[in-house]
Amino acid sequence: MSEELKRERDTYLANLTTTQARCTELLEEVRALRKILDAPPHEAQALADISYERRRQDAKWGVDWAKLTELANGTGSDAQREDCIEARATCDERFAAGAGSFALILLEEVSEALAESDDAALRAELVQAAAVCVKWIEAIDRRSE
Repeated sequence: MSEELKRERDTYLANLTTTQARCTELLEEVRALRKILDAPPHEAQALADISYERRRQDAKWGVDWAKLTELANGTGSDAQREDCIEARATCDERFAAGAGSFALILLEEVSEALAESDDAALRAELVQAAAVCVKWIEAIDRRSE
């Protein structure tokens, strides 16, 4: 096989790999959107409002992913882990006494996120905190019906 044909083949394979990766990304986006579309109305509205707010943030402050990806998480310190233990205990005590609240749940979830130093664990905790926010928004919206 000539060098020119080898270069063409390599270019084709590289483009194919890039295209396959982009197709996988798009498929994941569609799956995520499908989950939102299948969500109950109050949840879908809360998620839409959050997405809209994210667009407003980007429009106001701009997006520099190079800087944002370099920004430290600032989590996982000993003090943050101690705060997490305290927040869990407080949440458990208040709920046991019949005085639970969304604020306590969110505080516990955020403190769990702040206690994490591993990106995967931090991401999971942030998703949990965001889910509590969405649930709280849904509860507020349902109160006004």
